[in-house]
Amino acid sequence: MISTKLKQSKNRIFLLEITINLLLFSALLIVGLLFFIKTHKLTEETQVLHEAVNACSNAASAYEQEHGDLNAVSSLFDGSICADEKLFIYLDKSYHPCDKDDAAYKVIVSRLGQDAYGVQKADIEFIAADSHCVYSITACSYTALSSDGRTVSTP
Repeated sequence: MISTKLKQSKNRIFLLEITINLLLFSALLIVGLLFFIKTHKLTEETQVLHEAVNACSNAASAYEQEHGDLNAVSSLFDGSICADEKLFIYLDKSYHPCDKDDAAYKVIVSRLGQDAYGVQKADIEFIAADSHCVYSITACSYTALSSDGRTVSTP
């Protein structure tokens, strides 16, 4: 009789150990999954930011190359729209230029004006699908001036 009680006691302790191990394993599994989900989301956000930097840099380079002429810049990007001193460049999910209807993202180039020294500035923003600004830069295009303040034509 004593040996059966001792056996039952050992069985109960063994079952309790298994239950505690399962609870501990489950808790660690949940924590690990939460870290995995957070890391995956951070990776996606980093990818969007990387593409935003590239798109804004491309738009800034085109703006500087075309000396601040938004119509000329518009001709470099398929499906872009130029209106009211602003240029809208639409990008699909693969970050390639596309029409407005197929767009997942957009780049807005807003001309800020030219200062007295011949510097033409533009604000360039990358807007995500949920309408928040992911990245923004300012591009400058310098127009050479003669000693009397008139614009010098560049080749």
